Amino acid sequence: DEKKGFIHLQGNVEVGYQSWVLKSDALDFYRLVDEIHIVDRFTLRQEGMDITGKNMKVKRNLGRVSVTEGVHMVLEEKE
Repeated sequence: DEKKGFIHLQGNVEVGYQSWVLKSDALDFYRLVDEIHIVDRFTLRQEGMDITGKNMKVKRNLGRVSVTEGVHMVLEEKE
């Protein structure tokens, strides 16, 4: 509900922010506090780095990301 500062996206959600691409089946954005919540699985990708997991919160105004379940990170070596 945009009037309440809440946006729910569902079904092949893909969000770009700076150099990051975030993919999930569903995403909740709380505009008033500038937070993204993903309860289900997600992939967060940046050139050379892939992070997957479940149950993520992004506090954009603080630049903080927390993942509470099944986090896995893969780093590609630079040539």
